[in-house]
Amino acid sequence: MALATGYSSGCAAAITFFMRSVVVNRMCLLLVGSTLVVAAGGQAALGQTLISYDFGTPGAAGAAPGNQSSTPATIITAGVTASGISRGAGLNAAAGSGSINSTGFAGSSTTPGTQADAIAGNDYYTFTVTAPAGQAFNFSSLVVNTQRTIVGPTTIQLRTSLDAFAASVGTITGLPTAATPQTFNLDGLDAASTMTTTPVEFRLYAFGDTSVSGGNGSLRLTNILTDTGVDLNGTLTPVPEPATVLATSAAGLGLVGLLRRRWYAAQL
Repeated sequence: MALATGYSSGCAAAITFFMRSVVVNRMCLLLVGSTLVVAAGGQAALGQTLISYDFGTPGAAGAAPGNQSSTPATIITAGVTASGISRGAGLNAAAGSGSINSTGFAGSSTTPGTQADAIAGNDYYTFTVTAPAGQAFNFSSLVVNTQRTIVGPTTIQLRTSLDAFAASVGTITGLPTAATPQTFNLDGLDAASTMTTTPVEFRLYAFGDTSVSGGNGSLRLTNILTDTGVDLNGTLTPVPEPATVLATSAAGLGLVGLLRRRWYAAQL
């Protein structure tokens, strides 16, 4: 009976030690996780407009004429810099109040222009954005208001410099002739690409022109009343220096080791 009692007491002590060890290990993991979150600068802010391109109200005084070479960006989020929005080399400037407008898209009434034609012919609108020092972009969406003539391009496709314009980020077909907002979801980009500190160029290719003579159809990016023509949305996230991350992580791991040593010593 004494042997059984001693055995039970030993088992109970072992179980207690094991359970306390599990608790300590979990606490250590939580501490390491918290340390890494602090080192990474915490969570990003909610989505917001980073930059816009405002062409002015169509028909109003001061509105962009449409055939301008570029339109400057309106910076919404402080610290972000951006180029003007302009045309690729394959397009021709065309008038159109409150917009940036173009003709020269590949295609004809018998053979509408294709994606390959647009890429080879440099038929696109483009702009570049750069994050402020010490921060990275996390893009969420790009909204563009498009308007085409009846024989103008029916399809737009977005590509970026993140992969040297190799893959499509998104394609929108069946563009209406009336001015209409079109939204590209940028959440589909992989995390390594969207969390970027390097300048990013966006290219909006257009194709499907069906004009009789070829290239006479137009596609514009335009304001809709007072609604800006182009909005790039996302967040900025602090990017710590590598030395800061290492130092913070090392301090957290050192504290974990100290806590574990003290706890185990107390059990002896």
